[in-house]
Amino acid sequence: MSEMANLTGSCECGNVHYQVTGDPVVTVACHCNDCRKLSGSAFGTVIVVNADDLKLTGDLNLWEKPADSGRRKQLFFCPRCGNRIYHQDPDAPELVRIRSGTLDLAELPEPRVHVYAARKQAWVNFTEGATYFAGQPSGDKLHEAIAAAALPD
Repeated sequence: MSEMANLTGSCECGNVHYQVTGDPVVTVACHCNDCRKLSGSAFGTVIVVNADDLKLTGDLNLWEKPADSGRRKQLFFCPRCGNRIYHQDPDAPELVRIRSGTLDLAELPEPRVHVYAARKQAWVNFTEGATYFAGQPSGDKLHEAIAAAALPD
């Protein structure tokens, strides 16, 4: 996975830039209504990275809201253009979920974990070997799935 190290990205207006200095853990697709609205598509994708590996420049605003699961989620976005950069669970701050669309990459890694799979569009097919959950798994189950589906070196 070393070709994925040192990922870079930014918000739409360029106020916020970031770099990921370590290897990403996994790519996750979420089929919940919030992610569909945020992405303007059938699902949203994030790249999960270790929080210590994320280096940011620029100002971010924070919005916190409850997730469908009842847990809290913290959403970090550019105050100028509103582009969401990442989100995290304040009860598991060691991992952050970068919105894949903010990456400078032309080709994004395929999601290996799917959450809210019960809400997926009928035309969406999961790749063989992908891990999926009908809804939002508990933190422990999600972390186990992330570890099991971690991107190969």
